[in-house]
Amino acid sequence: MNARSTSIAAAVLVAASMLTAGCGSSDRGAKVSSATNLTPPPALAKRGTLVFCSDIGYPPLEFAGTNGAPAGADIEIGTELAQRMQLK
Repeated sequence: MNARSTSIAAAVLVAASMLTAGCGSSDRGAKVSSATNLTPPPALAKRGTLVFCSDIGYPPLEFAGTNGAPAGADIEIGTELAQRMQLK
């Protein structure tokens, strides 16, 4: 590559970097609710139980614990959601 081609390539890269940098959001932080209890949909509240599916073959997200019960981050999230919605 000669000097002219290198300069053109560098200019294109700088321009592309500047264009893509302008595509970002100026919002630096997401607004997070401080609510600790969630209101479940009426049909779910009537049943009183939150049921969700999980494939336990993907540790550490989902796996069979020492006693064979489902464990992992996704299971903990589901349990926390149920507790916050005051469901089993």
